[in-house]
Parts: sequence; structure tokens; C-alpha cells
Amino acid sequence: MRFLKTFNNLLVVVLFTVLSVSSVIAAERVSTTSSNTQASDGSWHGDLSSNGRYLVFQSMASNLSSPASPIRAACYLKDLQTSQVYRLPHGLNNPNWWTNCFYPTVSSDGRYVAYVMTEWTPPNYNTYTSSLVMLDRQTNTTEIIATSTIQEAENRPAIGIPAMSDNGRYLAFATKEGVFGFSDSTYSQIYLWDRFGANSRVTTSSTGAAGNNNSNDPDISGDGSYLVYSSRATNIVPASGGSAGNYYNVIARATSGGNNFFVSRATALGAPNGDNLNPKLKGKDYNNDGISDLYTVAFSSAATNIGTTSDSNGQIDIYTNNLVPGSLSTRVSFTANGSSLNAAATEPALSADGLLVGFLSSASNAGFGVPAGRPQAYIINTLTGELTWAS
Repeated sequence: MRFLKTFNNLLVVVLFTVLSVSSVIAAERVSTTSSNTQASDGSWHGDLSSNGRYLVFQSMASNLSSPASPIRAACYLKDLQTSQVYRLPHGLNNPNWWTNCFYPTVSSDGRYVAYVMTEWTPPNYNTYTSSLVMLDRQTNTTEIIATSTIQEAENRPAIGIPAMSDNGRYLAFATKEGVFGFSDSTYSQIYLWDRFGANSRVTTSSTGAAGNNNSNDPDISGDGSYLVYSSRATNIVPASGGSAGNYYNVIARATSGGNNFFVSRATALGAPNGDNLNPKLKGKDYNNDGISDLYTVAFSSAATNIGTTSDSNGQIDIYTNNLVPGSLSTRVSFTANGSSLNAAATEPALSADGLLVGFLSSASNAGFGVPAGRPQAYIINTLTGELTWAS
């Protein structure tokens, strides 16, 4: 398993390998130059291709590419086999100081890279445009998928973190801007771009209305069959699918269409009693036919009524679900001896087959003598229950 976490602004990839008699953890700092020199400034928001070869990330460093990046935040692709680092192209009108790059994500073979660009508008440079860009590294061309002129607080991008299927066909993202022919919204909506089919708004009610509250954090299965996201909207899942309540739910839908359905469902079709956030989705292909036979969603939850077992530790926990409509979720964030953690578990990550779950926690009772109050990375094997300290 390889998953990315940022510690003190240093992007670190953690490689997890299960051996027959022991678990081996190797941590490697990868936000470095082609000659393995430390970056001159912070790097964050990394994404790793499913084959583990290509890494994309954003950085304020000035020494990662030649010539040095003149802009405030740039995005990079690093080939972990050759160590070569490439700065991603961005800047339609102002390729220098008035452009920033955010949230890169990469296809499994490294051909496609999507990212969000903010570009300040001349001549006064007091407003900006956010654009979702798709780079085809094979043809060396870029395509603008969506744009927004909405001005967010603290000059944040008006398009959220995108998620891409392994082959680069599907791209999901959140924005308040009306794209693909839809109208602007008071709330952020989830949109799905299809390279070979029709683009769509995912957060749509049965009557065609937009979601009536914010939706964020989309993720797509590697085979592109399903997407998941978190939402406070109450009108996008049919009433027969359960109650939305007043908290963020994790919701799923097939990319081919159909109804949205709750993943973070409470017992008896009830509403969860806490927020459910940051869902991650992976699939296991047992038949090697390119289509997953078993899907796993991992997410963080403050709810105590969504699991197959009781949850009384009063902390945010990590849950998994096999994406079966109507099924309850399973809590997987525990100490090494199977007890409840005494601090929150957040930021879930999944191995390619969905069997290993990574998360961060500052718990003092995880079982490895870790000092309290310092977030650590852990990995749990959902088949054996074995917890490994990864950081």
C-alpha cells in the first residue's frame, strides 16, 4: 500500500508492504528535486497514481524545476522511477506571478493530470478566475473543463479538489458555478465530466432541482463505475433511501446515472447523528476484467449510530462500507489491542484493493508508545485487525 500524508509541509509517501511474518514500513520524502535535493519551501496536497509510479503535488518551492517557478504556488509531477520532476503548465494570460495551481490529481499511467488554476485578471488584478484544467501529457495539450468567476473567501479556488478515474475518463468536482449548462447555485454542487459521454450534475433531485445544501469531497472508483461525496443536501436521495437529517452524509451514485444513495446510513433508515466526511473509494477486481467486484468506501464520522457495532468513545472515527445500498458501515479505527482510540481518527486513505485503511490520529493509547498530542499515521488491516504505526 502506498498513501500520501503531509507532515510539517513535507510531502511524504508511505509504502506499506505485508510480509508473511511481519509488517514493514518504509517512509520516504518525495517532495524533492530530480537530484533528491530538499525542496526550498513547503509542499502539500499530493496524489499518487494507482500503480505507484507517478506523484503529483503542489509546492511553494523555487528549486523543483528549471527555470525556477516564478509563481506563488505551482503543481508538479514526479516520476518515482526516474526521479524526474516536471512543472505542470498553467497560466492562460499571466503565466508568472498572477497565477496559482492547486489540487493536482493523476491517472494510473500518468498520461492525464487534472488540476485547478486561479488566475488574477488584468489590468487591476483584484479579481480572479478559477479553472479546472486537464493536461494530456501524451499529446502535450490542455483542456479547460470548467471555469468560475466566483470570488471565494481568502481567495480560495472556486472549484474544489477534483477526483479522476484511473483511465482519465471521468472527473468529478465541486463548485457553486453553474457549469455544463446548469445554473449557478447558492451551494456547492458535484459535477461529473465524461471524456466519452454526457457531462452531468450529480447532486440533482428527482425533479431536476439542485442540491439544497453544500456537497463536497468527491472521489471516484478506479474503474470509473461509482463516485462518492459528502453532502448536507436533503433533496438528492429518494425518500425511500432514508433520512438525510441535519449533518453531512456520505452519498454514492453510479457514474452511468441512477439514484443517489446514502453510504453513512443509520439504523432503520434513520439519519446519522454526526457529520460524515472525506470519503475515499477503491475497488477490488477479482476477475482481472477491469471492473471491480467489491467496492470499499472509507470515511471519517462523528456519528454514533451508523455502525454495525456500538460507538461510545466520543471521538471521530474511521468507518468503511462496501457500497451496498441499505448496508450499515463498520468502524475500523481501533488501538493495537482492539480498543477504542482516545482521540479523533481522520483523513482516511485506502489501498488499491480497499483492504488496508490508513488514517491520522493523535491518540495516546494506540499501542506503540507514541507521545500524546502528535498526529501519527496508522494503517489497519481490515481482514486481520492488525494495526501498524506508519509514521
